[in-house]
Amino acid sequence: MESYIKQRQSPRYREKRAAWIEANNGAAPLDCTVWDVSEAGVRITIDTPRSVPQEFFLVLSKDGTVRRRCRVVWRSNEQVGACFLSAPSWA
Repeated sequence: MESYIKQRQSPRYREKRAAWIEANNGAAPLDCTVWDVSEAGVRITIDTPRSVPQEFFLVLSKDGTVRRRCRVVWRSNEQVGACFLSAPSWA
């Protein structure tokens, strides 16, 4: 695990907050929890990690205005790690 942490591009910051995964296919957004975040990516917990598409929008505000385009890097039974493909929408 330590070697993996050293490979990260930027430090991660713990942050437990509600978010939503939007697949851009007309399906309802999926509820998730952001556990940590960095400039390069995010780790989220979701009930059904296999249902997360390879590319998606991580919506960080209830009105949908704060979002980041992401790509899945890894999956486990409860979590998904993703890298950011776009700059923050609030920048």
